[in-house]
Amino acid sequence: MEIRELALSKKPATAECLAWLQILDRMDLDVGKLQPGQAEVLAFTYCILAKNTEDLGRMRRALTAPQGT
Repeated sequence: MEIRELALSKKPATAECLAWLQILDRMDLDVGKLQPGQAEVLAFTYCILAKNTEDLGRMRRALTAPQGT
């Protein structure tokens, strides 16, 4: 939901969301309980959701920022 709320030029479609979820499952990534080093891996997977480089940058900046900033 955080990704859908970002000011992206093109929101990820259902197909991208499903592909992303499959990758997270295969990588055994729990976005709610990331282990050390997994935040960087998670940020790498955002390219599946982004439709262009600007949106990819927005996602990485917004979603990898420390909580509370």
